[in-house]
Order: sequence, then structure tokens, then C-alpha cells
Amino acid sequence: MQDMMQKQLISLKQHISVQILKPIKDTVCSESEHVMFDVEVSHPGIDAFWTFKRQPIKAGPKYKMESKNKLHKLTVMNAMKDEEGEYMFAAGEKMCSASLTVSGGAIKKPLHDLVVADSQTSVLECEVANPSADGKWLKDGHRVVFNENTMSEVNGAVRRLVIVITKATDVGEYTYQVATSKTSATLKVEAVKIKKTLRNLNVVQTQEAVFSLELTHKDVKGAQWIKNGIEMQSSDKYEITIKGTVHVLKIKNCSAQDECVYSFKLGKLSANARLNVETLKILKKPKDVTSLLGATAVFEVGISEDDIPVKWLFNKVELKTNGNYRMLSEKKTHKLIVQDVDDSKAGEYTAVVGHLQCSASLIVESLRVTKPLKNVQVPETQVATLECEVSHFNVPSTWLKDGVEIEMSEKFRIVVQGKLHQLKIMNTSRDDSAEYTFVCGNDRVSATVTVSPILITTMLKNLNAQDKDTVTFEVTVNYEGITYKWLKNGVEIRSTDRCQARCKRLSHTLSIRNVHFGDSADYTFKSGSAVTTAKLYVEARVVEFTKDLKDLKITEKKRATFECEVSEPNIQVMWMKDGQELEMSDRYKMTSDKFVHRLILPSVRLSDAGEYTAVAGSSMSKGKLGVEGRDIKISEPPTRSITVVEKQRATFEFNVSEDDVEGRWLRNGVEIQFSVEERFNYATIRKLHRLTISETYRSDAGEYTFIAGKNRSTMNLLVRLPEPPQIVRQIQAQTATSGRSVRFSVQVVGLPKPQVSWYKDSQALSTSYKCKFLHDEDEHTLLLLEVFPEDAAVYSCEAKNDYGEATSSAPLTVEVPEVVETVARVSAPVLIAPMRDVLVSEGHPVQFQCTVSGEDLQVSWFRGDREVRQSDVFRMSRYGETCQLDISRALLDYEGDYSCAASNAAGMVTCAATLNIDSE
Repeated sequence: MQDMMQKQLISLKQHISVQILKPIKDTVCSESEHVMFDVEVSHPGIDAFWTFKRQPIKAGPKYKMESKNKLHKLTVMNAMKDEEGEYMFAAGEKMCSASLTVSGGAIKKPLHDLVVADSQTSVLECEVANPSADGKWLKDGHRVVFNENTMSEVNGAVRRLVIVITKATDVGEYTYQVATSKTSATLKVEAVKIKKTLRNLNVVQTQEAVFSLELTHKDVKGAQWIKNGIEMQSSDKYEITIKGTVHVLKIKNCSAQDECVYSFKLGKLSANARLNVETLKILKKPKDVTSLLGATAVFEVGISEDDIPVKWLFNKVELKTNGNYRMLSEKKTHKLIVQDVDDSKAGEYTAVVGHLQCSASLIVESLRVTKPLKNVQVPETQVATLECEVSHFNVPSTWLKDGVEIEMSEKFRIVVQGKLHQLKIMNTSRDDSAEYTFVCGNDRVSATVTVSPILITTMLKNLNAQDKDTVTFEVTVNYEGITYKWLKNGVEIRSTDRCQARCKRLSHTLSIRNVHFGDSADYTFKSGSAVTTAKLYVEARVVEFTKDLKDLKITEKKRATFECEVSEPNIQVMWMKDGQELEMSDRYKMTSDKFVHRLILPSVRLSDAGEYTAVAGSSMSKGKLGVEGRDIKISEPPTRSITVVEKQRATFEFNVSEDDVEGRWLRNGVEIQFSVEERFNYATIRKLHRLTISETYRSDAGEYTFIAGKNRSTMNLLVRLPEPPQIVRQIQAQTATSGRSVRFSVQVVGLPKPQVSWYKDSQALSTSYKCKFLHDEDEHTLLLLEVFPEDAAVYSCEAKNDYGEATSSAPLTVEVPEVVETVARVSAPVLIAPMRDVLVSEGHPVQFQCTVSGEDLQVSWFRGDREVRQSDVFRMSRYGETCQLDISRALLDYEGDYSCAASNAAGMVTCAATLNIDSE
């Protein structure tokens, strides 16, 4: 039954007409390629029949046949010239044929000659037609022996011969062969030489040592760094890097063990250098610090070398800069600042410098009075001194009188000497009797001052005398060492050769020799609240004035002459001014010619104005001298207001139009008596007039007037209590493009004016051609004229005075723009013509000019350490390549150095000149 069905099926197939839907096509290939013939028939399950040159083909290593449904494939493996010819496919009665042409070799892309440097990697590369074709590498006709240095690589149709470290022995002709096809190329090896050799290095412990060597070729393999005969490897201690032709060995945190000879080797090439490591020493160890609660403590260490990193530890834990701790470094000096000290910060602080370390302790104490005040009793006019001691040096304190705070003045002097605090009450009176309190921190102590009155136990007595007699007034009091004064008709008496005041224990005397009628007056002794007065009567013969003195009105610096006549010849005449006897001097000349007597003032001063008296016998003649000031010009001061901290020096200065001008100074409308007020000093240097207050009190505040001739000028003094520095406006983070300028600005207040320092990552900055410190009133600016990626850091400003400190910090980010090759590179600025020094007369306009070429320039002008801002006085402009600064009116204050800086992304140029002002 089964056989019958098979016969029927075969018969059915023979009646079916098979069609070839997709015949095979002519093909061209290269040697060693695999070639595939595809054919598609109309029915599945048809037996396929393949022939080559009319001979049947059988499946094997050379041919592969595949039938799937209606598709039939013949693959000719590694086709060579022998496989070239006609291929035929037959199915039933249908057939189709195609030709195979084998043209060209088995290699598509040949090898190329190659030149490499000794120790570089050599890569010989070609491409074959058949990715699966096998080939072989030959050197000078012999098979290449492969190893870990010489390797063959296959990547699809690409064939490579790689020699990892090429040596001179690798020179030759290399061939790759596939079947009968081959390609060849020559490999040449150049010698590598040292372009820049190693240099001996000297470093300090903890610093880095960097050995650098430059070769003539890059990408060489097999380079070695050797120490003591052993090859070095990259680690935490050693960093080995290659950048182009430069080979670098970096040795970190150097110590004495790193001192030796280091070698670089590359094949037969070698270089040596020695590393010397200098010993680091701690020259100044930190000292133990005792600090008050809430105060600032500073530890300082000094080391033998500049710019060595120092770590600070607190109780063996490393500290980082924050609100509690700040670390500052300036060359050999390193400081740890502990802020807002409290009990938690007491302990051991350690400075670690390389393998060295040293420690000191912070002891925290509270402020207290260790020696209290004592009650004081003094007589009037004497100085009463209250004093106490406190536990710490130079701490702030307050004195109270009956609960009211005392200010420094002529009456009250406050003295601090280390731990000793004193209150001195000058020229005491009974009003000074009170309870005085000393307040320091949370501690306070009090004591009473009792001022005993001075009593006159023996009063003055009236005296009668004859002309040319000697008289003595005498008074006794109940205390020694008192302050007193004698007055004549209410005016204090100055001691002269003729008039002498003396004191012996409790007794006080005033002796007047050679008295005359002009000495007749009321004489008073005064000490504190004690006063006694008596009269002196001098009898003299009658002499008449036949010509009296006349009032005079004289211009300052002119001659003044008072003249009188008396009734008798050769009479002695005494001269007085405002009741005080005059003596012969350069300022006063007395002459007589029988009946005529003259008083001559050769050069009248403003202070000479007053009433003058001639005394002859029992008669007197009076005349007034009025002095008219000259038209002296007083220059405008730089400022009309001066602010100082209490106890600081205050100085007022005015310039006048002439030399040898007598000036007068008023305080709140009252003339200053320099002979009485010790803290006030008046000095003249040609046209300059200077008033100095050596130690200011708050009571000194007010209006000060300088009078020269008939003109006057005023200034105001403000005396303030000291204030620690305060940052009013913090510095802000900055982002800048590489090569551009950057400003960090901060506004700082404080009394006295704080000293401002700038830091980069805790390292102190100093002025240079690209780093400038500017300030204008309270604003301080750090100007970096051109920044680069290495300038990116945290920048800090520290403001400090005797009463505290304040800081502000912000980061700088430097961006490097992408380089676009099609855009021309900006050239650095070029200074064509620099500024020139200028000499002008005061009040005239000034012009500075310089010529700078360059693109995209930023131009800044400076006067000393201040940046010049556009204003009505200063005008900045640019015309093409000319940079110009115009000053509308030259004042003496504008004299000094001026500079101009021009920068762009490629660089910077600067120039400077001096402005000299002729004030004549």
C-alpha cells in the first residue's frame, strides 16, 4: 500500500511544471573571498542539482550547499583562480547558469612604510578582501615569531602586527601574505634622545620634589624611574606621569629618607639627579594662652622655611577653618585663631609640621577683681588716686561716680597699666567727694573719696610801702603740697625777678622788690575754696605826666611806639600790659631821653592787643593798642571733620599764604592757653600750622577755629569710643573668564580704622603687578588684574584693630572658554607710549595719556592704592589706542603716583607717572 502511494507521488511531481523565479547571477570576487550563488524556485521540496564546468558539485570543504523551502544556496569557499568558470543550477527540467570571475589579489589595502622612535609602539596594518581568510606575517622573508611584545591582531578584514616596545633589532621588511597575494612595508627605528635632562633638587621637609625630563619623542614605552636600584611605581608617595615628551616623578611630603640619587631609564638611555632634603625646624613654639570667656585666643608658630603647610590639632583632632577656628599663614609664621572662647575650647592645641609637632594649652578664665579699691582722703587741689588690680591684662573697664559713668577729661584721668587700673581725680574740690565704683566684666568694687577743705590759719594783711621798698605777703594753711595761685586785682601773677612766690611747708609768701606806685593793688591768695585778700599801698612822690599815652591802632607786623612826657628829667618809668609788668626783651624796647619815655614793639603781634600803662612816681598814664590782622589766606583743609578714638592723638593742620604768621586757636569760641593745657601743642613749619592734642577726651569734641591775620577757618572734632571691626557689606562669590580681571570688595567699619589684609586659601597676599589692594573710605577692594585657573580659590578679607577683628570670605571660579580654531586668537596688549610725569601749578588742569594697542581691552586708572572713579574732577576716556585721564583742577591732595592698567584675555600692561604740584 505504501509503495503504491510513493509511485503516485513521484508521478504527480513529474507532471508539475517547476519554474525558476530568481536565477543565479554572474559574480566577480577577489582571491580567498567566499562567493555565494542564490536561486529561488516556485515549489518547495524540489531536488537541486549544481555543476561547475558541467561537472557535478558535491558538498565538502570547498563547496557548501543549502536548501530551505524554495531557496537554494551554493557557497564557494576561499575562491581562487581555479574556481573561475561557469556554475549551473538544475531543478526538474529547468536550469540557469552564471559565471564566476576571480580578479585581483586577496589584499584590499596594503601595508605602508613606518618610522618610529626607539621604545615606541609600532603598528603595521593592512586590510584583506575576505575577513575570514587566513594569512601569515613575514619579516625579511621569515615567519614572525609572536610573543608578549610582538602580537598579531585581527579585526574583521583588518590585519595588524603590533610591536609594543620597538627596538633597533626590529628594523626590516615586513610582509603579510594571503594565498598567493601579499603586501610589504619597511619599518625604521629612530634613536630617542634627552632634550632636557634631570636637575638636582633641594627641598625642605614636607615639601614636594618634582623631577622632570624631556625626550625628543612622545609615546615611548618602557620608561623607568629607579631609586636605589629598584624600579619605582606610582603610589600615595610617588606620582609618575607622562605628558607628551615630558616625564615627571613627583615625591610627596619629602623626608630625610627620600634623600638619594634618582634615575630615569629608557633602554640604554639614562639620566641621574640627586634629591637633597633640608631639615625643617620649629623656630618659635606656641605658648600657653590664658583667655577670658568670649575673647579671642591666638597661637603662633614660627618655622625655618617659607610657605610650609601646617596642621593644627585640638586634643589630637585636626581642626578645619570654620566659625570657631581660623588658620592664617604668612611666609614662616602660622597662626591659629580661636574665636569666642568658652570652656569647651580649653585644652591642648598642637601644630604639626611634617614629622615635627609642638603643643600649647588654652586656659579659659572668667574676669575678676583681685585687689579691691581703698577709701581715699585728700585735701583740696591735690590729686586723688583710686586703684585696683584685675585678673587679666588690658581688659575693658568702666568707672562710675555715684552710679554715673565717668568720661576722660581734664578732671578725670583713666590709666591702665597691665592688670593695674587707676582713676586720677585732678585738682580735687569738695564736689569730688563721692562714691566711686570700678566695673570689670561681672565684677565691681567701690570706695569713697573724701576731699577735705583747705583752711587759711593766718590771713593776709594790708601793707604800706615806700617807693623802691621790698614787701612780703604771708599766709599759712592747714595742708602741705596743695595747689595755689596769687592774683593782683584778680589777674594771676607771673613770677619774675622782682616778684617771687615761695612755699615752705604750710607757709606761702609773695615778695615784691623795688616796689613802685603801679604795684598798688589788691593781692589775693587762692587755693581750692580758701581765699584771702589784702591791699598794698605804695607811697611815691608826685610826678606829673605832661604828655599822656595815646591809643594806637597798628597793623600786624608793623612797629608800635607808645610815648609819654613827665615833669622831671631822668625819672624811672615802669611799663605794664594789662596790669602785668613788662621786662626788656626782643619784643619790648624801653627808651628814655630826659623828659620823654617810649615803649617800642618792633613787630606787633595779634596777642599784643591790650591796655598799656606807664608808671612814674605816683602817677600813671594809660593807652590801648588795637592790632589789625593782615589779609592772610588760609587754604581749604582736606576735610572739615576729624573723627578719633578716645585717647588717640588728634591733629589739625592749615596752610597759610606767608611764612612767619602768628596764629591763634579757639576751642568752641574760647582761645586755647597752651601754657596751661599740657595736652595741646601748637607748632609752625614755614606756612604749615599744626595743632596737636596728644591724648583726646570726649570733652574735647567740638569746633576748633584757626585765626591768621583777619581771617579764620574752622574744623570739627568728633571723639568716639573704640569699636571693634564690623563687616557692613560681605564680599561676594565671583566667576570670571580666564585672562580677565576680578574684584572682591568689602565694606568695613571700626574705630580706630581697621587694618585690612587679604588672603588666598589662608595664604597672605601681597601687592604685585597683577594683584592690587585698593581702599576708598570704608570700602576695601582686592583687584586681580588677570586670573587663570590656578587662581581659583577662596579669598578672605581680615579687618583688625586693637579692639577686635572680623573676616569675610568668598570663592573665585575661573572658567576657561572653549577654543574655536576658526576664530583668530586675541593678542596681548602692547604698550606703545607710556605716561609721563607732570608738573603743574595748583588749581590748573592736568592730563595723563598713554598709548596701548590691543583688542577687547579693560582699562583701569589708579591714584596710589585707590582706584580712580569717574567724577566731576576725574574724567577717564579712550580715543582709539589713546587712554586718557583728565583732572579738572590740581589740588595739593592730588599729588602723587598715578598708574594705568590695560588687560584682555591674553595679558596685561601697566605704566605709571608722578603728578607734582607747584603751590607757589
